[in-house]
Amino acid sequence: MEVLRALGRRPFRTVGCVVGVWAGAWSVFYLMQEARRHWELRSRQKKYSLLARDHETDEAWFGLANANERKNISSRFAPLRFCGRYLNVTPEWREQGMWEWFWWKVVHTALYHGRFGWDGGYAHDQSTEEGRWRIEKLLPVESLDSERLWGKDVKPAAPSSGITYTCHFDHLDLSVIRWIPPKTRWIVPKGVAPLLVRNGVAAQQIKELSWWEETETGLPVSVRGNSGPEQVDRSMKVAAVPASHWSARTPFDTNASLWSSYAVSVEAEQEKPARFFFCGDSGYSPSLFKAIGRMYGPFALAAIPIGSYEPRWHLSLQHMDPHGSVCVAQDIGARKSFATHWGTWNMSGALSHYHTYTDERWDDPPKDLEHALEAEHQPSSYLETVAFGATHAVPM
Repeated sequence: MEVLRALGRRPFRTVGCVVGVWAGAWSVFYLMQEARRHWELRSRQKKYSLLARDHETDEAWFGLANANERKNISSRFAPLRFCGRYLNVTPEWREQGMWEWFWWKVVHTALYHGRFGWDGGYAHDQSTEEGRWRIEKLLPVESLDSERLWGKDVKPAAPSSGITYTCHFDHLDLSVIRWIPPKTRWIVPKGVAPLLVRNGVAAQQIKELSWWEETETGLPVSVRGNSGPEQVDRSMKVAAVPASHWSARTPFDTNASLWSSYAVSVEAEQEKPARFFFCGDSGYSPSLFKAIGRMYGPFALAAIPIGSYEPRWHLSLQHMDPHGSVCVAQDIGARKSFATHWGTWNMSGALSHYHTYTDERWDDPPKDLEHALEAEHQPSSYLETVAFGATHAVPM
């Protein structure tokens, strides 16, 4: 009782002691975690060498890794865990922690923007005629072309337009599950299945993949036949590949599940399958994306993020800027790419996104993308933004 009375008389000292112990414990944990990660990455670098890319022989580079190379690549970038948490395996990664986020939002943002929760200038643009014109120009909306997508007699299994989601949980918004047909097959990173099962998805419909694991399934697709669109059955192979990011739904489950990009190939009538790369969220790592290109490229199409990247000193590890996006397209051998992670939700608002608060203006990504394409001597069609609802036909 005397101890409790003493603590009650010294509330500030008590809070200080608790915070100090908490910060000290986490500092020790992070030091041990980073020591483990750095030791493992150095060991892998010595043991599993990666073949350097020869720019003079690009055509003989993508997708031609032999058995030994594939083993080296998958071992070099294999999942790594410490105390139940997955760790990033790219050489660029460093542990950031909540304190860096607070420094950015409380100190850095206050100095550069004068307030917490800057929205990237979007609200101001909405209030002016010139700003609204800019929004309409950069974020056009087109009607969905259902006939081109599915054919006259083939209808989508879920609503395709007219749905407004008022919130967005990064990266798996559980509220959209009700719009997805029960027979849909879910392919997710390792550790995500229990969350889906708790939210009504049948366990037999879920396939978890660790990095470099693959799964194959049948896929009905619509093709143009002699008498019009018709459905045919094709084989689809999906491989989960690493990304430079993280996972969390609460402060207590950080990195409890994996985060992934996906390499998808669909059997086609021609000799080689049609290949698609979905990047998801990731920082840019040259060695990782070149390895993905060597394993699974070239890709006929890729979806690559271009937004939520400022300030670079904090976000470069988890989100690439447009120049990094163009480099990813080149590293994986994408013939055509579309920009994602921009223009749907306002990434700049303090409460608009689970974690991807960003300091660039809302319309900076397409501007910076133009400069990046020029710097890499690529045409504007190499990686482009698309209108909401627009349908694009991409030769496979």
